[in-house]
Amino acid sequence: MKIFFATAAVFVFGSLTNAQTTILKEPISQLSLGFTNSCILTTSGDVRCFGLDEYGVNGVPKLANVTEVGCGSFHACALTDKGAQCWGNSLYADPPANLNHPHGLAVGSAFTCALTDTGVVCWGINLSKELDVPTLSNPTKVIAGASHACALNDTGVVCWGYDIYQQNEPPTLVHPTDIAAGSNHNCAITDLGVVCWGKNDFGQTQVPPLKNPKQIAAGENFTCALAEDGVACWGKNDSGQSLVPPLRNPKSILAGGSHACAQTDDGYVCWGSNYYGQRQENQAPVNPKNLAVGQWHSCALNEKSKLICWGYDQFGQTDAPDLSKVSEISAGGFHSCAISNNKLICWGDNHYGQSSVPPLNNPSKISNGYYHSCALADDEVTCWGYNAYGQTNVPKLNHPTQIASGDHFNCAVTSDGVICWGDNEVDQLTVPTMGEVKTIALGSNHACAMTKSKEVQCWGYGDQGQTKIPTLVNPREIAAGSFHTCALTDLGVQCWGSNEAGQLDVPKLKNPRSLVAASLKTCAITDDGLVCWGGSKYY
Repeated sequence: MKIFFATAAVFVFGSLTNAQTTILKEPISQLSLGFTNSCILTTSGDVRCFGLDEYGVNGVPKLANVTEVGCGSFHACALTDKGAQCWGNSLYADPPANLNHPHGLAVGSAFTCALTDTGVVCWGINLSKELDVPTLSNPTKVIAGASHACALNDTGVVCWGYDIYQQNEPPTLVHPTDIAAGSNHNCAITDLGVVCWGKNDFGQTQVPPLKNPKQIAAGENFTCALAEDGVACWGKNDSGQSLVPPLRNPKSILAGGSHACAQTDDGYVCWGSNYYGQRQENQAPVNPKNLAVGQWHSCALNEKSKLICWGYDQFGQTDAPDLSKVSEISAGGFHSCAISNNKLICWGDNHYGQSSVPPLNNPSKISNGYYHSCALADDEVTCWGYNAYGQTNVPKLNHPTQIASGDHFNCAVTSDGVICWGDNEVDQLTVPTMGEVKTIALGSNHACAMTKSKEVQCWGYGDQGQTKIPTLVNPREIAAGSFHTCALTDLGVQCWGSNEAGQLDVPKLKNPRSLVAASLKTCAITDDGLVCWGGSKYY
């Protein structure tokens, strides 16, 4: 068993970098951690969720007078003065209509429970009898694991639901005062200290020495406790979830799937997995000045010209450095780049060296592919990173003025026209004859160009219709996602190609003036601010 311990002044057994911790400083009334998501209730009453957006968990509906919020695996719920309201997967997001003063929310994988004036009520899917609440005497707290639940009542701790790891069979507990549930294990604070039971494949039930424990929290396969001498976590640590950072006067703790947070004098400090952006709420700016969209993340300059990134953060691609005078930004598969003070800086995934910038003089343009990067500097294009398709072997280019990157190929606008290199599996390097090119846009395996006479041509992979151009009225800008293409025209934004994620379903836009696309989404900067559609609007 590995034990990681931190106090307000002492930090033992390793350390976390700033990229591995995040601080939520906004005034927060309540924070709830789900499996791959988090939700906050602000002091002003707003509810926001972030992280993996499967089933629309981050699409918080209109809520009023919220008193509590809970986040699960694929759904979330809030308690209001009118009862409970849930969203996300509709199979388990519909609470009963007549809950009697619900409070004490507990959200599991596919079910939800709440304390009411008449006892514990659960709803959702009943695969493991997690909705079959046993007889309870004056329950004071209810908790939810993946497919089981427990309640603290006058007779002690009672559990029900999925029980293959005996998580519903608590040992003898002497005056339990607090309980917590992981996916398949539980813990309780008793007069004899913290006691845990259930699944123990990562040591999550093997409690280390704790001095006067005050609170307990359980994640998927790890456990944390707030004690008199600080916060300790134990169990699985593949994402750093059991490696507690320095905490200044911790007051409370929470645990999610593979991430944890503590309320401190510095705000909510969170650590562990940020694969889906579940521990940092980097919201898209309302009126960005510049915008770049990658595979599962985005970056932009906000209204104050500060660079921010949001979305999935498997490799730190949304951990934007503090940069000034940013002139260009680009987002790739899992890395990001920006030109700041005439210097190119990249961060995020670097498995293929795509974030290791070579020496460049006066970089002016950048483009990121899936695992590679390119830059235009002093009338010369340089590319680096993954090169299995020759995408970093730049051919001779005469006076390049623009560059763009697809998954594993690139194109440049030069005095000789458009030149492309790299992967040619679907003839994406075979550029058709056209007039003088104004701009280019590359998808995963297709490319499009708009000439100065406003003719648009596309080539490469077109099986999803992404190269079949509809009638365009005075096109001014083009953008390409993985398997779709869009143009900004006198008729507004027109899109064609794959619509698997709704990327062709253009919403009503007020005076769109800039367009970007990547992966399964498209974004436009409009008079109403940033508007995105298709894929997920949260990356």
